[in-house]
Amino acid sequence: MSGKKLLASMKKDAVQIPVIVITGLPRDGYIKTAEFPMVKAGLQKPFDYRTLLQSLVLVFEADG
Repeated sequence: MSGKKLLASMKKDAVQIPVIVITGLPRDGYIKTAEFPMVKAGLQKPFDYRTLLQSLVLVFEADG
């Protein structure tokens, strides 16, 4: 299942889990859009641990 299909399924089922999208594709259209409000951050591969930590902080601060 693609990431976009997973997000669509989560939206359909009203799943309220915050998501960090990790992709190797440039500018995937589903990163942080109104279509998929559960996406809280997006990471472009390759990324370093600092970038991951920054994204985790954003997600936990927004959720908490």
